[in-house]
Amino acid sequence: MTYPIVPVFPAGYAPVPADFDNWIQEPFEWLTSKPVFRAEYHGTLSLPATTRTTIPYDTIGDDPYSGWNATSHYWTPPPQGSGWYEISTTAFATNPGSATQQLVAAVYLNGALYFQSTCWGATGHACGTTMAVIAYLTAGTQVQGNIYSQVTTTTTATAGQYPTMEIVWLST
Repeated sequence: MTYPIVPVFPAGYAPVPADFDNWIQEPFEWLTSKPVFRAEYHGTLSLPATTRTTIPYDTIGDDPYSGWNATSHYWTPPPQGSGWYEISTTAFATNPGSATQQLVAAVYLNGALYFQSTCWGATGHACGTTMAVIAYLTAGTQVQGNIYSQVTTTTTATAGQYPTMEIVWLST
């Protein structure tokens, strides 16, 4: 992580605009970072009860480093891209059944659970969950979005409710 430079003002020294630029731009470089990966799933996805389901994102909005593997449904950072990333996911599902629904959106790194967010939906109502997590990724790290449901259900296929994943580089 890059820490801010502590400005020093020696006697008789007046900083010039370039000094202020350097003091501000480096520590806040991540604020201007664009997503290195952004995807949505526009189809209907059946979620079997108590089964982890990998989201097969089918609409890739951003992937400038070509890290998306459409066959295995994971994204990897570029070889020179080791660093801290923010991974954001959303997941929505409908519950036409009679049981209370637990919907879990999860981020998996190299096939292992890294972080998850849970939504409890009432009988017959939709449920959605959103999360953002920071992770240190190295070249070859496989990042997947997953959904888990306590009951058999389906994801919605409505604009604004697509399962999504966005990955933004933060720093080295």
